[in-house]
Amino acid sequence: MTSVLVVANGPMQRQMAGPSIRCLELSRVLHARGHQVTVALPAPTDLPDQGFPLVVYTADSIVSLARRADVVLVQGYVLRRHPDLAHVHSRIVVDLYDPFPLENLLVFQRAPMERREAEHLESITAIWEQLARGDFFLCSSERQRDFWVGGLTAMNRVNPYTYSEDPTLRNLIDVVPFGIPSVPASSTQRAIRSRVAGVGRDDIVLLWGGGVYNWFDPAILIRAVGRLADRHPRLRLVFMGGAHQRHVGTV
Repeated sequence: MTSVLVVANGPMQRQMAGPSIRCLELSRVLHARGHQVTVALPAPTDLPDQGFPLVVYTADSIVSLARRADVVLVQGYVLRRHPDLAHVHSRIVVDLYDPFPLENLLVFQRAPMERREAEHLESITAIWEQLARGDFFLCSSERQRDFWVGGLTAMNRVNPYTYSEDPTLRNLIDVVPFGIPSVPASSTQRAIRSRVAGVGRDDIVLLWGGGVYNWFDPAILIRAVGRLADRHPRLRLVFMGGAHQRHVGTV
């Protein structure tokens, strides 16, 4: 049995963003397969018992937690915020599913250029540090893998040694799709119709399964629904998420 510490980059709540959802689902799968899983969180959680510990970490405690684990899984800015993690002897697995340097180009595109340059340098430095330290890397699609193999090559992580060990480089980076819970969702009551303000029992619901983020270009959909309003007066567009917590400007 392997002891695994999963370090979340952001809060893990009943309502949470994609990176935390991925952390939780990866932890559930690892636990179900017999591994000893601990999830380290930057803030308290309101989630029910998961069958494995959910602990709040500090700058001091995270290193101690990592030293007790065989494998430490990190994502986002975790290594950047806690550089001492790079020096523990545990195996470091880096989840690269969120290419946040590209995301931030859009998040901050309306900010002053000085702010944009600073945010870009911070995010790209975080990626450099991850690519330099990680023992193994995850991403969520083959297209992402192509992108990250380029980054690993630029960092000399793709070299004669890693190629000789495995010409496919799957021993260095492989794909773990985002994933959904293995238990199928079941409907026990109306979730939107007659429960969300402005949505009636017989309305047609067009559901946007995420946040209102510029890089998803929701403005196109909003304009399209507006043009359909006269012909389909019962059409309702519902967004499951809100604005990005670091979003600058308007959609």
